[in-house]
Formats: sequence, C-alpha cells, structure tokens
Amino acid sequence: MRRYIGTVVLVLLALSACGDVDTDKGGDSEAKPSSEQAKPEEEEAVIDTCAPNAATKWMEAVGTITNRTSKPSDYIVTVAFEGADGAQLATGTASAQNVQPDQRAAFTASAIKELAAGSTCRVVEVNRLAS
Repeated sequence: MRRYIGTVVLVLLALSACGDVDTDKGGDSEAKPSSEQAKPEEEEAVIDTCAPNAATKWMEAVGTITNRTSKPSDYIVTVAFEGADGAQLATGTASAQNVQPDQRAAFTASAIKELAAGSTCRVVEVNRLAS
C-alpha cells in the first residue's frame, strides 16, 4: 500500500511540475505575472456588446466564442459586470454546447439587476470541456 501511495505522489509531483510550461512563441516581449496572463480559453470568448437589455433593463453581455481546438467543445463563460470605478457589481454566466472546431457560437450573460450608467463587462473565466 505504501508503495502505491508513493508512486501516486511521484506522478502528481511530476504532473504539477509540467503545469507552468510557457509555449507562447508570440512577439509580445513584455512578460506578465502568471496571475495576469489570460488563459487560452479566455481568449476564445470576446464580448461584442455590453448594455442594458431593452426589456428588463438588466446589464447584458453579448459575445462570441471561437473554438480554436481540433475537437467539438462545450463552454461556460463567466462575465463580471463592473461599475465605472472598476468595482465588481455582479457576475453572470453563459454557455454554448457542441461548438465545432474553428466554429463560432454566440453567448449572452446577464447581471440579473439594473446597474448604473458607465458599467462595463469583462470575461473573467472560460471553462472548455470536450463535447
């Protein structure tokens, strides 16, 4: 039993050591702390409009997800709704299922409450799962 636990610990340590490998070959010469770097999934979701819904007056983020992988994927997008001062006032989620490789899907996330003029929307997390 101890041998099994030791093997599992070694495998987990090896996997965790591989987790922070930077494979970006882009031209961005300014390094960012890992906490500020966007995950590839977050780059796949873009907000196109951020405005109150005409019927409900709730803030709404309408955007597009692009599947840049080679397999169909499901997405869950979390959007932060922020006041003019940058304070987070609400969050909303949206999903898109079975987005095919190199295809786009629309998403809509709502704050579920009215927000003051000058509020903004920002993608804070994108979770991608194999379909």
